[in-house]
Amino acid sequence: MAVLLPGLLVVLLSFRRAVWGVGLAGVVLAGWMTAVYVAFLAGAWLSIAIPLAAVMPIAMAFGVARLVIDRRRVQRLSGENRALARFQSPLLVEHILANPQFLEKPLRQDIPVVFLDLSGFTGVAEALGPQWARDLIADFQARVDRDVTAQSGHVVSFMGDGAMIIFGLPAAKSDDGSRALLAIMQLHSSVMAWLASLPPVAKDRLSVRIGGHFGPVVLSRLGAAEHQHVTATGDTVNVTSRLLEIAQATARKRGGHRGPVERGCTIDPRRDRGSSPY
Repeated sequence: MAVLLPGLLVVLLSFRRAVWGVGLAGVVLAGWMTAVYVAFLAGAWLSIAIPLAAVMPIAMAFGVARLVIDRRRVQRLSGENRALARFQSPLLVEHILANPQFLEKPLRQDIPVVFLDLSGFTGVAEALGPQWARDLIADFQARVDRDVTAQSGHVVSFMGDGAMIIFGLPAAKSDDGSRALLAIMQLHSSVMAWLASLPPVAKDRLSVRIGGHFGPVVLSRLGAAEHQHVTATGDTVNVTSRLLEIAQATARKRGGHRGPVERGCTIDPRRDRGSSPY
């Protein structure tokens, strides 16, 4: 027993779920002591001190080592989760961690898609230089991500001076269209205020285009097996992209003046379906 008990307790304490291991180890010790007592009543006097003296140091050392290892593992996983949150929408991080196979199989779904970009940024970047252009884009993207996340949207990708945004992840909701419209209006207000605060070299040359459309898409993971990203494909995405061109063309037809927001048409807030270029 002095040999078997320590080995058995180490095996039990190494269970992935420590609570189960500790509980079973306690059951084994209690069962062994009960058996020793029953044997004593039957006339067999077995030693308790020697097996306990063998078990306690080994079990305590293993338990302490397991505690230290588990704590380091938790710290490492927490750090990885924080790092993942920097590259993935906070609304999806927990869902992806709990469901690693999320969207491995493409899913067809009706959702809103929103495109947004800064018109005239290339010229501004040339005038400001790379460092100032980088700071400008970082500020712009932070505002976009904040406003989209506030409406439970997901920025699929930042494409330099633009962004592709979808709603309905990780699961579609009945008010996705309404929240997309709220996000568009919030983005409009936020970006307008931001543009007004920029120095003249940027403010006078930048404008923002926003296009939104609601329809069927295919949600899936794209990319290599080692590096994938969640995205949406389909004609709804293509229409949304073309709405930005319509907004720009319409603004030019209205006199060639480029204002801070290029408008193509208005939104009917009474309907969740449809499209709207700003």
